[in-house]
Formats: sequence, C-alpha cells, structure tokens
Amino acid sequence: MAAERDIARLRQKYTGEGRAVALEWYRAHGLHQGLVPDAADWVQELLEGGVLQALSRPTFDPGKEVSADTLFGVAAASPSVDALTLWLEEADVPLILARVLPSQVGLTVSGVPWLRPWLKPDEDLVLGLIGQNARITVRVKHVVGEGRTARVRAYRAGREALEQAHALIRTVGGTPLWTTPLPQPVEGSPLELLSRPFALGEATRWSRTLRRPGLFVQHRLDARSLPPSVEKLEGPSPARIAPRAVGPARTSGGSVVAVTAANGRGGSGSTTTALALAGGLARLGSRVLLLGSDDPSSAIQLFGDQQPPTFTGAGSLTTGLVPSDPEEARNMVSRSRDLQYDIVVVDAGWQHRYLVGDSDLVLAVLTDRLSGGRSLWTDTKVVDGRPEYVRMWQWLDDAYVQWRAPEPDPVTVSMSFLDRMFALYVTARAEDGNAAVYDASDLEGIEEWWSDWEQIQFNLSARTRMGSSHHDDHDEDETVGWPVGEHVPQEGGVLDAWRTDFLQFLHAEGLARHPDHWARATAGWAKRHRERLEAGLAPGEQTEDEWSAILKAFLADTETNAVKEWGLAPWEKHRSRWAIAFIHDDDLLEPFKDLIEYEETPRKGTAIAHDLASQIRELPPMPVLGVLNRAPHDVDAGQLSDTASALTAHGLTGLVVLPDLIEWQMLWHDPSTLATPPPRAATTSLALARSVTKQLPQRVKGEQA
Repeated sequence: MAAERDIARLRQKYTGEGRAVALEWYRAHGLHQGLVPDAADWVQELLEGGVLQALSRPTFDPGKEVSADTLFGVAAASPSVDALTLWLEEADVPLILARVLPSQVGLTVSGVPWLRPWLKPDEDLVLGLIGQNARITVRVKHVVGEGRTARVRAYRAGREALEQAHALIRTVGGTPLWTTPLPQPVEGSPLELLSRPFALGEATRWSRTLRRPGLFVQHRLDARSLPPSVEKLEGPSPARIAPRAVGPARTSGGSVVAVTAANGRGGSGSTTTALALAGGLARLGSRVLLLGSDDPSSAIQLFGDQQPPTFTGAGSLTTGLVPSDPEEARNMVSRSRDLQYDIVVVDAGWQHRYLVGDSDLVLAVLTDRLSGGRSLWTDTKVVDGRPEYVRMWQWLDDAYVQWRAPEPDPVTVSMSFLDRMFALYVTARAEDGNAAVYDASDLEGIEEWWSDWEQIQFNLSARTRMGSSHHDDHDEDETVGWPVGEHVPQEGGVLDAWRTDFLQFLHAEGLARHPDHWARATAGWAKRHRERLEAGLAPGEQTEDEWSAILKAFLADTETNAVKEWGLAPWEKHRSRWAIAFIHDDDLLEPFKDLIEYEETPRKGTAIAHDLASQIRELPPMPVLGVLNRAPHDVDAGQLSDTASALTAHGLTGLVVLPDLIEWQMLWHDPSTLATPPPRAATTSLALARSVTKQLPQRVKGEQA
C-alpha cells in the first residue's frame, strides 16, 4: 500500500488531482501506458491543444479573471490514453466554458469550432467535437464522489455554469454557437482549424501541458511561453512515469468470458474481439487461457504451431482447443475454472455459441451495418429542390420498375427465345462447324438448353430495358449481342441455310414442348430475324414501335395514380417527354441532380440502442456486455454515451467500442503484435480489458512499482 501511495503522490505532482483520485486511477490502469499518459488519438490531441489555446489566448474580455494557482483556470487534470477530465474551481467554470465553447463576437469566432457541451441528469458535463469521439469531461473540484447526491450536484453545477457562460457571451455582444447541435457555417472545418495553429509535433506539447497542470500551477505560465519545452514537460521524475509492466488488480481466478456474435452469425469480428481482449488482459498482468475451435478462422489458429507471444510483467497467454462435441466442450470450460488462470476467454463465435451459458460474462459483438444501407449514426433527410415535373419523371421511373406488363403471348416469347439461342448457335457453329444445336443424347443438357424459354417469358413480362441507364438490376445475360468474327456469316444464303438447319433440328422437340404455338412461331421467325438483324437489333432488344406499345400500356395503367399524385396539368404536359427519353435511353434526371440535398442529423442514443439490441439473438439471461466492432472513428462522443446508457434498458451491462483499425489485420501476419501492438490497437484492447475486469470480481493486487 505504501508503494501505491508513493505512485499516487507522484501522479499528483503532474496532474494536480486529489490523492484519492490519483490512487483510484493507478489501481484501475497500472503503468502499462505510463503514469501520466498522452492522448492516443490525434483528434483528441488537437482538441486538448485547441482548448488550452482558447484558455490562454482568449479573443474577448468579459472583465473576469480565473483563479490564481491554476493553469489558465485548470486546477487539475485526470488524463488517460483515451480520455481527459479537467478539474475546475466552481467560480471559474462559467468563464472557462465561455472561452472554449464557440461563439461569434462581431466578425470573429472564438473558442473551439464544432465543440458542444453535453449534459444529462446524474452525469458530468462533457465537451465533445461534433461527429468525433474526442471529448473532455469537466468536473468541479469540491463536487467529488460517486453517490447519487454528488451526481445530482454535478449536474446542477454544470447546468448553471452553461447558463452563466451564455450570459457572459451576451455581455460582450456575442452569439453562442454551441446552443445548436449542428455546426454553423461560420465555424468552418474543425480539424483544419484546429490543426492550423500548430507546427509539426507542437499539438502534442499543447495537449501534454493541459494534461500536466500540476507542473505549472505554482509557476504560472505566460501565454507567450506556450507550449513549454519537452524537457519542462518531463517533470521531476520522467523515468518513474514512463510506461512499464506494472498492473492493476487481477480478477478472481476461474472467471470465464465468452465472446460471440450477437446475431449468431459469422463475419461480425468476434474472433478479433477475443484476441484483443486476451491480449489486453495479458498486458494488464492477468494469466489468460484463450480457448477456440479448430476452424481456420478461430483465434487459436492464429498461432499455428507457434507458441503465443511472451508478455512483459506477470501476464501470460495460453491457448487451448475446444472439442467439437458440445458435452466435452462444456466439461473443458468447467475444468478450466480450476486451473491457474485468472480469466478464461472463449472464442465462441457462432460455432460454439452454446458455451455462453457456461460463462460469467458474455461479450456480444455488434455491428453498425444495418439493413437497406441505413446509417446507425445518422438520419438522412432528402431535400428535393428539383422542379415538380422532374420529380414526376423520377416517380415514373420508379413506378415503371414496379410495373408488370401484361403477359406476352407465347408466340412472341418463342420468337425471342429463338433470337437468343440462334445467336449462341451461330457462335458455336462458326468455331467448330457442327450443325447440331446441342447433343441430343445429353438429357440433362437438353433440359438446361430449353429452360431459357421460361426465363425469357419472365423477362418480357418484367419489360426491363436492357442496357438502359434507367434500370441497373436486369439480368446481364438476357441480351446477347450478335456474334462477330472472320468465320461468322452476317447475312445472305449461308445464314439462311443455318436458320433452316437450326429450325429443323428443334422442330420435333419444340412441338413436343409447346404444341399450341411452336408451328406459328417458327413459321414467321426467319423473316422476322432477318429484318431485325438488318435493323441492327440485338436478340432481346425491342424496336421503338414495341417500346411505344409497352409504354402506352404503362402510362394507361399508371394515369390514375399519377394524376392523383401530381395533378392533371403536369401529367398531360410532361409525360410524353418522359416516354420519348425512355425509349431513346436519355437521362432526364442527370442535369437536375445537384438540386437534391441530403441533410444528416445525429440519431438519438435510444434509437441507436434499439437497433443494436435488436441484433442480439438467443442469449441466456446473464450479464452481457455489448462490443461494437469496426466502428467508424468519427462517432460523436455524446451519441456513444447516450447509446451505452440506453442499452441498459435492453438488459446489457454496457457498451465498448472497437474502432475500425487496420492494425488488427497485422495480427494475422504477425501474432507477436498481440503482446506489443501499435499504440491505437494497444489503447483499444486495454480499454476493452478494463471494461471486462470491472464486471468481474477482484482478488489480489498485481506487481507493484
């Protein structure tokens, strides 16, 4: 305990935070990423640098000053690799918010662009960038604690501070921009504006300064001296705050965590999640047993014949193969509890999903891929500024796709069938000289050849225009171009003879299959085919007269609904233009596409939570922690927090986000990176491991410094 208190006091020298807070942080994180870690995410780093610039170089003066013995109003900080909490004196909070939140004063925009406050009952005030996960938590120094009373006081203090900040901006004639959830045009591009003031590598020093206010509160910095040198930021004991394998408390022996796809299907990334968790736990000092199947995509197959990598400190990783027999697999998991491991991680995936019932905690791997291409994070509103008649043309395009023309007569179907199959016949005969259409002794081949008749009947009924820009979902094989080549006859006596051979070969089979119309179809087909070839029409391609007849029938069937939707005058004036353009494959809509705007608004956390929870299928009633895998990097921090809170109503214990990192792919090429991952992957896996250990019982302390 004495060693822990020494470490906590050292952290206090850098951060200025209270001893209890520093001690709690060390017990939760250890020193794996240092005692006073830098931000792992570059956007977080830019945000912190931008906040310190706004505090040290304010653009307006409301006639107030922050408290002495603070870093431009920051009394203390609680830095982690993926988060930052700033501790402020209560009297300073309104002024600090007024300086860092964006406002327009005259022609000048002050504060950090796109920064917004997020506050809800029973939680601290959070400042986050719109559309980014970068965020800073604001806490008042004397409002400390985790009880209900402390949370209510924190909420009230945050709400009153925002109201007072709003009033301060008004006193200097400014307009707060942070009262609306969407960015305002005058705020520009946030990342560009945040990056602009910093020279190469300078943002890191600004961010580090904000994370280490304890070094400067006694020797107040002048704004002109910012940022301090690297040497000054190292503080009194750079070696002791450096990262090393000193871990927080281990979990109780024999805890079993099962990782599975929430929906019970493959492809969600449950194996990657299991690997990230196992690696993170081992780097935190736990002895981990990773169990998986003999499937090639299983976690333990990553290592092949090699041993898992060696971890620094007390942590270790061992792998084991889960038997294919369910009963044997359950027995193995049960026996694993009695072995000398702190945590057993089961890569249950979808193959061994039945093992989740034998675990203490389930990690349900979720995805943000929704049906229909919808976004999990935003709702899209289409603002169609096109003229009414253009929108009617769009409506006609959509209606035509859904329209079913009257069933074509069998003679037309058979003629179209002969057109298509004759083109294939000519190609084959030109190559091998064989006059036979197909092998008459191959019964299976005969059935396959004649099956195209039904497909052509369906295509003619659907009346989709092959090759048209209006319809992209057609069968690519329906239209067969006329063959070309040195030995392919294009017209004349040879081709007439081939037509005759073709019809004679099919005569008996055609009569047997289509006795009602085959004779009529073949009687006029040769002449029709010759005329179509001379006109340059490919098999399956309609003439303009045929298309005119089709569209006439379509417009007649559609007229009632069209007049009801658009009115009689636009219908009579503009329908013919649409039909002519359709026949000639002219795109009427392209010139007007820039008149369509798409407005995206962030979805509420309750709606996101509903969509995520709906992915979970057939999990037993037990603790379930949601893991959102391959999440984009630009997810709003407020959305994530709201979503995690809302998921508790669906029975989940929380939500952990694994961003979409290319670094995870490196595991499959170099398994040793599990022990020494790149910074972003290291931060993510440790955060996942800490989230899991918080939900499992504790026993002994890890190695001490």
